[in-house]
Amino acid sequence: MRANTLPPASDGNASVQTSPPFYANELSPACGPSTGGTKFIIHGSGFNFSGNSQQQSTATLTSYWAHPTDLDDAKVRFMHGDKILASVAATIQNSSKIECTTVPYTRPLLHTTCASWGSVSLWISLRGSPYVQCKTPFVYYHQPFIFHMSPRAVSVAAVANNDADVSLRLTVAATPQHTQTPAQRERLALDMQCHVMHFRILPQSPSVASSSTILAVRGTILPDDGAVDGVRASIHVPSQLAVGTYALQIAFNNTDFPPLPSDPIRVHAAFTTDDPTTLVVKSPRFNDAGQYEVAVSVNDGVHFSALSSSLLLVYWKPTCEYVTPAYGVSMGGTDLHLRISFGQLRHEGDRPRVALEDSTFDDPNGLIRVRFMSDLLPTVRGHVSSCRKFFHCTTPKNAMVDQFRHSQLEAMGLQVSVDGGVVFFDLTPKTPFSYYAPPKLRMYTPVQGPATGGTSVHLHVGVPIPDTFTCHLRFRGAKLLHQDIHDVPMTKSADGLVLTCISPMWHLEPGEAYAMALVELTLNGVDYVSDTTDFEPCGHPLFAGLGHHFCYYAPPRLTDVSAKFLSCRGHDQVVIRGAGLLECGGPIRVAFSNGTTTKYVDASRLDGDRVECRAPPFAPGTGMLLVQNVGRGQTDMRQDHVTWPCR
Repeated sequence: MRANTLPPASDGNASVQTSPPFYANELSPACGPSTGGTKFIIHGSGFNFSGNSQQQSTATLTSYWAHPTDLDDAKVRFMHGDKILASVAATIQNSSKIECTTVPYTRPLLHTTCASWGSVSLWISLRGSPYVQCKTPFVYYHQPFIFHMSPRAVSVAAVANNDADVSLRLTVAATPQHTQTPAQRERLALDMQCHVMHFRILPQSPSVASSSTILAVRGTILPDDGAVDGVRASIHVPSQLAVGTYALQIAFNNTDFPPLPSDPIRVHAAFTTDDPTTLVVKSPRFNDAGQYEVAVSVNDGVHFSALSSSLLLVYWKPTCEYVTPAYGVSMGGTDLHLRISFGQLRHEGDRPRVALEDSTFDDPNGLIRVRFMSDLLPTVRGHVSSCRKFFHCTTPKNAMVDQFRHSQLEAMGLQVSVDGGVVFFDLTPKTPFSYYAPPKLRMYTPVQGPATGGTSVHLHVGVPIPDTFTCHLRFRGAKLLHQDIHDVPMTKSADGLVLTCISPMWHLEPGEAYAMALVELTLNGVDYVSDTTDFEPCGHPLFAGLGHHFCYYAPPRLTDVSAKFLSCRGHDQVVIRGAGLLECGGPIRVAFSNGTTTKYVDASRLDGDRVECRAPPFAPGTGMLLVQNVGRGQTDMRQDHVTWPCR
């Protein structure tokens, strides 16, 4: 039997085509997630041949040696049909095993490619030999995640009797709020049929974590209900589970299980087993929400024993009208407020919603939980705001931030629970909450202006800001106890790369010549976070260590000019005396104007209250002189001036 071979990658001297003395038969595992990184073993024979055997003829060696000096090289090609996806180095473990790691699979999943998507052939070359095809293809799959479990609590008695099953719903969409495409759903259903669904049950409770081991079970496909949000499956709970909380992980190849959050409270795919002494009852229908006492009778209702330790919280279904802000920075930490109301259905019609502030709802035990519908984002705690209109929480960091483009949006589904995470309700605000990557700042010009305000400040960004955002620039006092904070709106240029605002007025303390204000940009009105890795700060010594600041200065006051009469030919030396003649980020400039024509010249500072310049050539007549102490590119000319005849 002759193996399928490809010629060597570079062998111009080969004259005889022959098969190398090795074969690749099986893979373990034979599938893996499309993100790559799966370590697998190629099983076969003859992987340890060296090419030095006396039984191999010179013609045979010449045919399959491409690099005779590269004696320890093993290469694996990933091919889709006749297209090479990637070539990677592999490790020869022994004569029958080669270890390799998969590369990411990025082929688009379309309805027309659903059946063949993910299947790649592997071609192996040992020490420069022709490539030999492995008999078993490698199959990629989209990693599914569990977004629904029922029930989330099972009785240990049922577990011990081997009579406990948990139904699941799997999806590959970004969140359950994102409808899967027909191709995604079809592919997931196909993967569930073609691969064994391997589940791991991991103990999460401290009481069982030390005494229990990780258990492996296989899942079962349930009859398809056609729902677009996922595909149904189930697992049988092993009978050896003790009382406690357990988390579930799924991997088709029984190897690449997605990691679990370090905090057990943030694990979404989890269930608990109850002590057999626990009494499980189904609550009756309540007409009114509130706190209810619970009493238990074990003698057919003759005597009742009240549960004094806790009250039963009865609530209507929480709904969310809107979230504020609607956008949060991807590094997390955004103070998110959810406008909550409660509603309940009745047989005779819809009961009007009751706003949170009009209800008797309270959360004394801190049981509010807000879930961000992503495998990589944890569930966070929430609480009722002081105004009793919102559930408040702090957004977690989005672990995909490194893959974001600056200012790119990612919508995120939300769920809320008011019983500590037992039951979660989907929230459908008018505008869904979205993460955005922080804007990339390049520079802003000018970097200084008079304390009277009115300077046009231009902020340059590296990536266009979408029109979705209403940008504001905040000027905040650099001093520790400085209370000056001004938040001003900005306008965007047509290409979204330049943001412009007018600097606000700034208060200078008596005797203070200038003040530094920290400049901060926000896209959502809450998070003043930007990417400043490529920011170009002002190089003036005044801005040393304050590269992201704006300099407010007191406008110069001119008191005297040394020469009242100047030559029309220019070059006369002019000494100007006044107060506030400072260099605030650039050279001092002097403007000579007759009302029609204005000429600018640079000036040098003689001492604290004098500057010197050379008058430019000018037409005869009377003009005015103005001093500008903020460098080039600035148009603020609001200083005191003196007049003189220019003859």
